[in-house]
Amino acid sequence: MQIIDLKPSVLILHVVKLRGGISYKVLDRSEEITGKAEKAEWRTERNIFDKEEFDRGRALRAKIETLLRSATSAARSEIGLFAPDTPDIYEIIKTAEREINELIDGFHSTAFYNRLSSRVITFRIQSDNAQALEAISDQIQNGLEDLKEATKGADVKKIRAALKDLKGFDKLLPDAKSAELQKLVNDMRGRARTLNKLINKQGKKLDDSEIKKLMDISAVDTAELVIFDAESEPENESTLSTFEASDFFIDNEPPPPAPELEEVTAPAPAVIAEDFTPIEIEAPEAKKAPSAAPAPAPAPELEPDVTAEHTDGDDWTPEDTTGEEIKEARRLEL
Repeated sequence: MQIIDLKPSVLILHVVKLRGGISYKVLDRSEEITGKAEKAEWRTERNIFDKEEFDRGRALRAKIETLLRSATSAARSEIGLFAPDTPDIYEIIKTAEREINELIDGFHSTAFYNRLSSRVITFRIQSDNAQALEAISDQIQNGLEDLKEATKGADVKKIRAALKDLKGFDKLLPDAKSAELQKLVNDMRGRARTLNKLINKQGKKLDDSEIKKLMDISAVDTAELVIFDAESEPENESTLSTFEASDFFIDNEPPPPAPELEEVTAPAPAVIAEDFTPIEIEAPEAKKAPSAAPAPAPAPELEPDVTAEHTDGDDWTPEDTTGEEIKEARRLEL
């Protein structure tokens, strides 16, 4: 649950520290581990050098922390102080810082062991800052829950502690929510006074009808509904309706009605000869008849081998035969 809107505000980080004047010494320490659990015990010695000075320093530290919050009417959260962003807020913070520094200087003038320091940092927060909305929402929600429990138990001390935690947040909320939270705070302060009177002074018990009436928490529930805009919270997923396209508008103009469509079967297109492009197909080449086998090449004339074995043949002419001898041989053949 988160607040939807927030007034422009200032986040103030104020750090106050007290140093020195004290020391600690561990005299004995023991540790015991059982399963996932760990138990540790130790005995420590604390030594304060000047008790009076140290107590003055702690009291001044608490006063400084309260001084800035009171001056700015800021609400306390886990991450710092939230103050309304008014035209004079930064001048108020500077004035408070000057007063704080004067108090610290006065303490240091007589202190010997202890030193105080104060640092203030401010941030301007816009109304749509998600982190600021979450921090303030958590703080108010926790304060209201604590207030419910304290009221159910008629516990005056816890009621006043819860109201203290809610202090200042009404100034950060829009007017209607601010008025509702302030109304609740005033009502519960009156109840705390009445309960304190009836229980602590008159001794009445919790089962008394008058006290039971004061233990009613309906006022806290009403304030919670107003502050957190419970009606604007998103619905459960199971209750969300289904949206049609016709539910949405563009530029504030309703969309034209969609025409009703009938299912029509398109006729098959007629086939026309012109729709086809003839493709030239080359005829396969005719197989050529095998040509006549080529005439065999004439056998080469063989020349007689010039070897010693053929010296007696008729076709053989010895290399040493002369021309006259050849002619005589031709004549005899005729």
